[in-house]
Amino acid sequence: MANYTSGEIAKAVNGEIFGNKNIYLNKLATDSRSVFNVEGVLFFAISGQHHDGHNFIERLIKRGVKAFVVSDKNYCTQNNDLCFILVKDSVKALQMCALMHRNNFNKPVVGITGSNGKTIVKEWLSHVLSTKIALSKSPKSYNSQIGVPLSVWQIDKQHKLAIIEAGISQTNEMQSLETVIKPDIGIFTNIGNAHQKNFQTLKQKIEEKAKLFENSKKLVYCADYPEITEVLSKYKSQEHFSWSLQGNGKINFEIQTRLNSFSILKFEFENKQYEIQTNSYDKASIENAINTLVACLALGFDINDFAEAFTSLPILNMRFETIDGINESKIINDAYSLDINSLEIALDNLLNQAGKHRKIVILSDILQSDLSSKAIYTKVADMIKARNIDLLIGIGENISSHYYLFKENSLFYLTTNDFIENSFKIDIHNSEILIKGARNFNFEKIVAHFEKQSHETVFTINLTAIEHNLNYFRQKVGKNVKTMVMVKAFSYGVGYYEIASLLEYLKIDYLAVAYVDEGVDLRRKGISLPIMVMSPSVASLQQMIEYELEPEIYSFDILEALILELAKSGRKQYPIHVKLDTGMHRLGFCAENIQELKSKLYETDSISVKSVMSHLAAGGIEQYDEFTHNQAEKFKEMAKEIANPETLLHIANSSGILRFPEYHFDMIRLGIGLYGFADDNNLQHSV
Repeated sequence: MANYTSGEIAKAVNGEIFGNKNIYLNKLATDSRSVFNVEGVLFFAISGQHHDGHNFIERLIKRGVKAFVVSDKNYCTQNNDLCFILVKDSVKALQMCALMHRNNFNKPVVGITGSNGKTIVKEWLSHVLSTKIALSKSPKSYNSQIGVPLSVWQIDKQHKLAIIEAGISQTNEMQSLETVIKPDIGIFTNIGNAHQKNFQTLKQKIEEKAKLFENSKKLVYCADYPEITEVLSKYKSQEHFSWSLQGNGKINFEIQTRLNSFSILKFEFENKQYEIQTNSYDKASIENAINTLVACLALGFDINDFAEAFTSLPILNMRFETIDGINESKIINDAYSLDINSLEIALDNLLNQAGKHRKIVILSDILQSDLSSKAIYTKVADMIKARNIDLLIGIGENISSHYYLFKENSLFYLTTNDFIENSFKIDIHNSEILIKGARNFNFEKIVAHFEKQSHETVFTINLTAIEHNLNYFRQKVGKNVKTMVMVKAFSYGVGYYEIASLLEYLKIDYLAVAYVDEGVDLRRKGISLPIMVMSPSVASLQQMIEYELEPEIYSFDILEALILELAKSGRKQYPIHVKLDTGMHRLGFCAENIQELKSKLYETDSISVKSVMSHLAAGGIEQYDEFTHNQAEKFKEMAKEIANPETLLHIANSSGILRFPEYHFDMIRLGIGLYGFADDNNLQHSV
């Protein structure tokens, strides 16, 4: 992390300093709305056409910001707790500050410019290279006079490479960006009509953009743009990595074939033949993919080491995509990539959009960092806390193992499918939801899961397939093992009565629903099977008892409320299902509470423990098998403390049923497997 004293920064920006010269600063801010964790913040008060940053200084001081760069001396005071650095131009000072930091970085820097594709090439190059090295890149489209220095400031000592994009809209802008970026390798993506009105000719625009590369060592560009080739031909001291689809370049490509939205790029480089498959297939994306590939060659990498990454180049939305979600929610879809810097940008965007709405963040493991896992998630926890996020949902082994850093208002799941299977328990009504994850977590599934349909959804139930799937799982278990089936989470209320009716006809032992009102609806329609309610609320207990629905008990609050409600009606031995937390630290009683739980369960005759349950969070994933075995052993140890001989034990979900027959116990729970979904691709063909 960048870390400089206020005195060092004042010297670097040629500013006059007032106040404390020894405040350590590591974060730059130009927008008061993006300041949350105030420690180490240096705020640049920039005067613009519509806003003057000086107007926010007093407010920021009250929030705890201590250091400011200003261009108005009236704001400078001698205060040993604060620091003001007076400059002529705050934007220029921001660039000089970033230049000081850039001069301390001696690893390669890639600079990208062009009319289109800058951000895509930056993101794709990051996607490819980050599988092997730690790197820094511009967040989103931070390519302006302000965005570039903020991007450069994020370069850290553990990074082996930085990728910075630069954009201009008129003449005499690129020189200042070149000074800050100092790219060793330049990529000129293409040329088009964007911002043409501010340039006399297309050639002038190319010449202005090319100023980014005046001191570069290598250039990457498509030689099929004759205007670009003409301008760059004057750059004699640089090594040119020109490429072409028409035989005009140093590296010439042939698009050999296209199958199923994939292309094969065939080329020769340094007397070797290569064939690289990519999921790019239209003209623009192939151009971006080749720019990315040639940049790897210019950096000296063996392209075969990155071949797999080219088959999964992410489909990017160049702005935060906001989608209408179910239950009056809004979804901010940023599901294609994740690093610590882009997360901070995304969180700020969430705050700006959410207003007074509830704020939910769904976040995967952060895979691309040289920091320790604890350091990463400590940072994430600080970001979440500083922005008063109402609920964090962490998905992945790494983030889940650091649950203790996030304290309250957080839930954790090992896999995306595990979250989707349990998402019905989460209240997202009237919420703003940021969905941000690393590519291999497939968070687009979550986006689709929560997205509101623009037309009435038609849900066709293939009852024959449901029966087939049920029988498939039944034949995997012993005759004495009972079956519970979840009927609501995956049918979304459309046709779930038909499914419940079929299951009753097929003589399963238990149904499970998410909420009391769903169980009430099934009772009113004549379903007489035992029904477990997975998320009972205190307000619904009276109705739950009236309709003979059996609650899942996961906290002392709901247990005590139920006992009081049963006392009012005089009911005895009412069946309940006790949920144990065996490792995921979500809902359920943990081991240290088991003796207190035992006392409460057996000090009253109003309830009867019908079953004790837990959840195999990663039963379908082989790499987590040790965790699964540990869960099951912990479950057995905890369950024997509160179960009696008649109590049913169950922990196996759809994938766990198939992979861990030793953990079928007294009952299995079928969820997504009944509807044909599975973690295992081979299993997918069986159901």
